[in-house]
Amino acid sequence: MIDFQAAEKKRLEESASEIGVEPLCAMINNNLRCYDLAMELSNSTIEALPQNYAEQVNFEDTCKGFLEVAKEAVHQTVSVIFEDPGVQELLVKLYQKEWSEGQVTEYLVATFGDYFGDVKM
Repeated sequence: MIDFQAAEKKRLEESASEIGVEPLCAMINNNLRCYDLAMELSNSTIEALPQNYAEQVNFEDTCKGFLEVAKEAVHQTVSVIFEDPGVQELLVKLYQKEWSEGQVTEYLVATFGDYFGDVKM
């Protein structure tokens, strides 16, 4: 489990735009699923062991590691979306004349809709 987390963390060292939104979202989903499975394994292992051995088993750091990877992938996903030149162009126009006429919001909502439509978690 720790090797998988290390590989995922190494991948996150790459530029978020190089990784892409879909692989980042897959990484989020995979690590959240791994967290759930690691918690189940932890609980069943501790229940199956005698008390003196159960006290020596520690899955907590490993389980937290999956959440840390997922959290970083979420941050990078948000970065990719907000670093999109089209999104930046629209955000600069907020509170300008075009914004007050409703054009900017319409396009911004459509752009975010495209991102969220492409990536279903």
